[in-house]
Amino acid sequence: MSKRVENLKAKIIANIAARTPGFCESLPSLREQTQIFGESHHVVNVALKELEQEKIIRCIPYKGYKVIASFPTANDGEAGENPPEGGVIHVLVLENLVWQIDFWCSCIQMFEKENPQLRVTPYFIADRKAAASFLEGMKDGPVVAIGFAENDGRGLPLVPRPEIARVSGQPLPVGDLLDDLIEPQDAFTVPYQIQPPMLFCRKTLDIRNYDPAAGIAAFLDWTAASYGSHSLSPLNIPLLLSALGMEPIYLLPPEKMAGKLRLLFRIVRKIRDNNLYHLGLPAGVASDIKMIANGKLQCAIRGSYCAGASGYPKSADRVAILPPPEEPDGMLRQPVSRLAVIGSHCTSGAAAFFRFILGEKVQTMMMKNALGLSPFKSILDGAVRNPEAFSFNIAPIIDYAVRDHKKRLAAELPPYHEELSEKCADILIENLMLPVLTGKFDEEKQEESFSRLIERLTALMESSSKQMRDRDLREYFLRF
Repeated sequence: MSKRVENLKAKIIANIAARTPGFCESLPSLREQTQIFGESHHVVNVALKELEQEKIIRCIPYKGYKVIASFPTANDGEAGENPPEGGVIHVLVLENLVWQIDFWCSCIQMFEKENPQLRVTPYFIADRKAAASFLEGMKDGPVVAIGFAENDGRGLPLVPRPEIARVSGQPLPVGDLLDDLIEPQDAFTVPYQIQPPMLFCRKTLDIRNYDPAAGIAAFLDWTAASYGSHSLSPLNIPLLLSALGMEPIYLLPPEKMAGKLRLLFRIVRKIRDNNLYHLGLPAGVASDIKMIANGKLQCAIRGSYCAGASGYPKSADRVAILPPPEEPDGMLRQPVSRLAVIGSHCTSGAAAFFRFILGEKVQTMMMKNALGLSPFKSILDGAVRNPEAFSFNIAPIIDYAVRDHKKRLAAELPPYHEELSEKCADILIENLMLPVLTGKFDEEKQEESFSRLIERLTALMESSSKQMRDRDLREYFLRF
């Protein structure tokens, strides 16, 4: 234990001497240091107490650990000071849809109007490899990254949250986030947006009979009764499979697999028999939303809240945005977008822009433009209390996101699941969904077809890596 404590003390002292972000005038909290150094709570606590006894730091009640010792550095005289602030803030936007770019341009203009002494230089780079190359060239930073993912910062310095808060002079509002949105191992990023799946329809419809909890089959009956044939855009296949709880199907015992396959068969046949899907959609992102606005389509399911609903013509009828249908054992996921500051230091300008994105003005504008939901409880509560500020009923969407968020985390599948679930989806689409839609599925021999599908899915499971055959993992998913 003492060796681990001594090694940790050396790391902390080295960070203080190097003026590492977060280790200048004060230190990160005990919990954050367990995340940064990958050590236990006990080891970090002992190391901090010993450093306090050695008069390197001092614990101030309610304020944390303050650095009281000084260390010479190669740039002595400049130590402990932030690099020159300058007036330019570099911002990398890792999003590429037209309405996203338009939104962030509006935010930047608003920020510069409120902070005339600062200028933002934006970089819109959606390709992850190109973004990694850009960040490598800017690794001294700081660069505020919007839409940041863990792999984007691999091997690059990230500024910890406590340092961003220290430089901005105000704490970050992480305590107001929805439960469990701050990843325990993450001391560097803050969520700014969640994107639950959405159903769009014309607001002129009487939606009192719409019940998302009734499931996909009831939703299709509702669509057929309300709109008639060819009223629904091509279903988002991954969303449909997810809502039906198909993602872990290869982990289930044969009898449960058969039940899932029968459910999928009934759903796809209902779509076919009622001619609900519309084949005349033009190519292009969010074309179904525009067709709803123009009256050529009545209903659409999107895989994400980020559907550019604000892009429809102002002269068109309003579009209603509702929670999508769900099954009791479905596993719909809500993507979470994050912010990070990449670089060896953080300037006050970068910290100010970081806080600006997390502020009520930007967060509310984001929801009004139908780009995503704020992850902050107070802002969501304010939107529910002020429904007239929105062109659509946002309350059920917020309820859906808040209610199902923990379910999404609880149902998180292991990292190696993604590739396997894609193969599983391909098997279901090619051997069940497409044959049923095109009338090539032999319904008289459906049980034989299901048996062959079960054999293929079982073989997929058995041929996977050893970790996929972990007994505890199998037992975890038996409830689906």
